Order: sequence, then structure tokens, then C-alpha cells
Amino acid sequence: MTDHGFDRIARLLSSAGSRRRALAALAALPLARAHSASAASQIETAACGEAGAVCTELKGCCSELVCATSYTNPAYGVCVAGEGDMLPVSDDIVVPGAEGIEDELAQQVTDATVATTDVPQTDSSLATQDADIQARKDARRSRKSTQQSRRRANHGDTHEKKLANQTEKRTAAQNKRDARALKRKPRIDLAFFEINDHLEILRVENRDDVSVVISSVESIKQPDVYSNQTVTIAAGKTHRLLSGDKAQAAQPTMQDSSVWSKEDVCPIGDGIVLTVTKSGATKKHQFTVPCPT
Repeated sequence: MTDHGFDRIARLLSSAGSRRRALAALAALPLARAHSASAASQIETAACGEAGAVCTELKGCCSELVCATSYTNPAYGVCVAGEGDMLPVSDDIVVPGAEGIEDELAQQVTDATVATTDVPQTDSSLATQDADIQARKDARRSRKSTQQSRRRANHGDTHEKKLANQTEKRTAAQNKRDARALKRKPRIDLAFFEINDHLEILRVENRDDVSVVISSVESIKQPDVYSNQTVTIAAGKTHRLLSGDKAQAAQPTMQDSSVWSKEDVCPIGDGIVLTVTKSGATKKHQFTVPCPT
């Protein structure tokens, strides 16, 4: 009832000078109540589920839709095309919003509608119908298994690609580190000994983790005293370079040694210059070793 209606009835009652006017005011009450109820019913509209929406026993689906549910939970489903209120059609739990769920349930509703068509049933037709239903169930399970296998395969391919990319990146990073390491100066220890007036020994100890190659040995101040013979020293090993008149005679008695010059370097030459390269690298490094004092 609106405020205007109540005011009108109140005025009738307050001003009722006769029995007839009072009865008229009382008779207006149910009419006003009916008018209010009619207005409320026009405002409120019954809610219903659209296609793909969740449906329950309390909230059904709109026209030309049916609430398709599972056999295990027939009170909860999804609105799909069909006739009726609620129809259990699926062996699996119905998950609203799942990929392809609406199309799958719609197909199951169609299958169930066809299967329950009102035709005379004989034992053979019932058996055929059961076989058809079982075949459809098996087909659905097969499709589901195929989809799961495809998802697992896609996940496996993605994982393998990710591992391959990680391995490739690690290999590239390691190659860069190795290239930088090859460019660095070799780690060798040098010690120059003058045994007597005619025998000099330059001991070269390789402290690097790769082999080093000595490509030339020469006197600092004697341009004509040099050797370009190649000597390779493995990681962690030591080699002795001999020079002087007695170098040739002394060499057989020294392990891991070679004669690079029969000339004396000290004291005229002041010392020796070595050219050394890491095995596998192209950058050359020079080391200067003065004569012992």
C-alpha cells in the first residue's frame, strides 16, 4: 500500500460522519493491500539460469534449457539445451566452467533423450539399448583418456624443451667462461739457475689447469741467441730449458728437459724471454726471467 492510499483511508475514517462512510473506508483496505502486492510482483521476477550457468534444485534453468547433472550428485549441474527440470546424464562429477563441459553435457542430454524415447521395449531392444549406453560411456571415457594423454604429452614436450633450453644456455655460458680463461695469462712459475760457468737451467712449472706451449726462447740482449722449437708442458708438470756449453752433455741426465741454446746467456744476455700460449688459445704471452744474481 502506498502512503497516498493510507492517507486517503485515514481521512475517510477520521471524517466519517456516518456509518456508510466508515464502511467505505474499511472496504478500501483490502483493495489497497492487493494493489501493493501486485506492484511488488511486477518488480520481482523469477531468476533462472542461462546456458552454461550453475543450476540446483532451488535455482532452475530458463526455458528450453535443462539442468544436466551427474548420477552421483543429481542436485547440482549446468544449464544446457534440452527439456525438463533436472536430468542426470554423466558418470563424472560435473564441474561448471570446465573446458567443453557444456557441449559434452548437451550431447549426453541428447543421447539420454533418444535412449528414453517412448517406444515398445522388448528384451532384445533393452539389451541393445544397454549396449548403446555402455558404448557411449566407453566412448566418453576414451575421449577423456585421449585428452588427458594429449595434455600429459604437451606438458612433457614443454618440460623437455625447457630442459634443452637450460642446457643450451649453460653450455653457452661455459663456453664463454672457457674462452675468457684461454685469453688470460698462463699461470707458470719460472726459476733461473746458473750451475757453473757453462750450464744454465730455466725451470718452468705449469700451475695452470690446461697445458701450456712454449713457442720461443731468446736472450734479452743477444738477438742471435734464440730458439723457436715448441715445448708443451702438461698441467701440473715441470720442464727444464738448458743453455750453455755443457747443456748438451747434461741433458740426458735430467728428466723432462731440453736444450734450447749452446750459448751462455748470463751475464752478457741479462736473462731470457719466453713466449707462452695456453693450449687451444691464440693469444701469446711473454715472460722475462733475469739472470740469477
